[in-house]
Amino acid sequence: MKQIIIFTITLVALALLQTSCHRKRSENPREVYSLWAGEAPPKDVRVLKGRYWQSAHFTKEYIVYMELVAPPEWMHKFIEQNKLKIEDQDRETPIDAPDWFRPPSDHIVWTPSGFSQGSKYFIDSAYTHMFLYEIQL
Repeated sequence: MKQIIIFTITLVALALLQTSCHRKRSENPREVYSLWAGEAPPKDVRVLKGRYWQSAHFTKEYIVYMELVAPPEWMHKFIEQNKLKIEDQDRETPIDAPDWFRPPSDHIVWTPSGFSQGSKYFIDSAYTHMFLYEIQL
């Protein structure tokens, strides 16, 4: 009986490892949002463009680029929940950014106030348009 339990646990563990360790990629805007947020975009958020990459590693290493339009309330809540601060110095976009990821010069650059690996959020002054670059490695 003990061998059957050990065998069953081993099979379940192997199955979980096989299903959870696949690299993910997408350039479908709605799918990119879902992979990033873990849920479909709200009805009032339009994802215009996106690119998502996730490693096959179990620690969920990912890089996401998105361009989206949302109501100011959503943007303000996003800034608050992610504890973002205005970045005055660094407006550079990542070298590997897609061709469409070109935030206008009038967008304000926001960055995480704590530890960051370089994530940046370019938001217009009306708080309705965002270019999002997020990296977690």
